[in-house]
Amino acid sequence: MVGNIGDIQFVSFLEAVIDLLEEKNLLEEKNKEPFMNALYDIYMVSQEKTAMILSLKKLLLDFKIFRLNLTGHKFDMTSLCNLNLSMCNLTNVNLAHSDLENINLSFSILNGANLAGAKLQNANLKGAQLRGANLRSAHLSRANFEDADLREVRLGAADLNSTNFLKADLTGARLHGADLSDANFQYANLSRAILNSSILSNTNFEHANIEGADFTNCTGLSVDKIKKADFVSPFQFPGSINKNSFHET
Repeated sequence: MVGNIGDIQFVSFLEAVIDLLEEKNLLEEKNKEPFMNALYDIYMVSQEKTAMILSLKKLLLDFKIFRLNLTGHKFDMTSLCNLNLSMCNLTNVNLAHSDLENINLSFSILNGANLAGAKLQNANLKGAQLRGANLRSAHLSRANFEDADLREVRLGAADLNSTNFLKADLTGARLHGADLSDANFQYANLSRAILNSSILSNTNFEHANIEGADFTNCTGLSVDKIKKADFVSPFQFPGSINKNSFHET
């Protein structure tokens, strides 16, 4: 294929989609040739990546291809901005350092996925499963993790400014050195989470479970703020939290 976009990495992604559809028999035999022709036409006429993404999304819907299984595939350094991959199986996928801004991954399975250094600003990950996923140094400002499964996830040094973790499960999550300014952890489960040396300016912990969490050397954490969280008593600090852990900004 020789199109107008000139993005070899994105073309590789399209080819991987084609290979996967054939491997998983997600296309009926009678639809294979029309789908391939339509995909070729999209690539040939698209002048920009965004137009191609929108056309590809419509094509997948037209051919009733849902819940793509991309388990273990490697798409690192790829740009998938604005793509709708809701309800897909992306277990152990490699999207390290990829551009995923505004992507819709709601209710998708990303357990064990590698998203280290990825750009996920404004991404929708509501209800997604990311157990044990690697998001170290990822850019996640204004992302939505409402009701997401983030148990044992690695978020060290990530940019989580204004990120929504409402009712998310972050049991045992590692958030050390992360920027959690203005993040929302209302009703989230942060039991045994590691937040040492993180930035907690205006972070909302109202009714969050922080039993056994590590807040050592955090910036912006106050006693008044942590009292809004749920633990045994307002006079006891759970786990490694103690009065010397609070550093007002």
